[in-house]
Amino acid sequence: MFSRLLSHYVLALLCIIAMPLISFAQATSQLLEEGYGYYQRAEYTNAISIFNKIIDSNKSSQEDLSGDYINALVYTGSSYYALTEYDKALNNYSQALNLVEKIDGQELYCSSLLNCMGTCYVMLMDYTRALDLFQRELTIKETMRKEVGVVNFSACLYNIGLCYSYLENFEKSLDFHLRCLNIRSDSFPFDDLERLESIRRVGQCYKEMGEYYDALKYFNQLLSIQVNNTNGGMDYSQTLEDIAECYEGQNNYEEALNYHQHALRLRENVLRKNHQDCADIYYRIGQCHLHMEHFADALESFRQALSGGEHPLFCSSVIFAMAVAYQGLGDYNDALVHYRKA
Repeated sequence: MFSRLLSHYVLALLCIIAMPLISFAQATSQLLEEGYGYYQRAEYTNAISIFNKIIDSNKSSQEDLSGDYINALVYTGSSYYALTEYDKALNNYSQALNLVEKIDGQELYCSSLLNCMGTCYVMLMDYTRALDLFQRELTIKETMRKEVGVVNFSACLYNIGLCYSYLENFEKSLDFHLRCLNIRSDSFPFDDLERLESIRRVGQCYKEMGEYYDALKYFNQLLSIQVNNTNGGMDYSQTLEDIAECYEGQNNYEEALNYHQHALRLRENVLRKNHQDCADIYYRIGQCHLHMEHFADALESFRQALSGGEHPLFCSSVIFAMAVAYQGLGDYNDALVHYRKA
């Protein structure tokens, strides 16, 4: 259960990509071109070394508004991001933003930098700061909807919705995901993966809020598209799991069990049987059996879950559930042993 919870709100944020050269000053430095070549080849350490030469040179000459200097700051930030050194990436993006904000007509570039910084804070799990930056990005993009385009504007709404989810403010998250979904439904193909992702997020917000009837409407809509979509894969099994959890929330454990078992068959076709993701589903299957007082079936499912459990907290939960199953079977000695282990 725990690894799946970690992936439950896995962020599908805008990727850090090679930023365009700033339009107000084209690159003039051979060093910048050399560094950019390293960056494109994913030789990030070499790229940083080259870009830092440009940064140091411009600092000494105080030509802070040169295009090469700003570009070097941005690409250094993106290189550090690729190396997962998010604090260093933030430092460079922040310096670039401070300079670009002084230049008229660069609002869209500022919004891109705000997005990059927000993404860094997400990776650092500082969702409050990430949210603030994404909201600043949205403020700019709301005044420039035509120039921004529906893809980037909807992605901004999506990122804000995900940050609210991480902060467990599901009502706010739902508001932004619904806005995002409305745009994507009007503008994206019916089976576009980003549109499908927005449907999932809306359903998950309703599920977290305990509004299972509404959640099921969105998950079933998603499932009806995914069943004929060759791109479904693991996402299809995740939708089955989301539906199963809604039925659990409604105390309909028999229906939940059917969806968990279907999801498990799909996962085991892709992953090894003792993978943590499969263990998560075995645990949920065991819980359904436990609620229906099928104690022997529950115990067998928990054993399967334990064989794939990788996280100590997860294993402890499984062992405790096994104790409950043993107790239900009237095997009090084994129940006591497992209660003590848990």
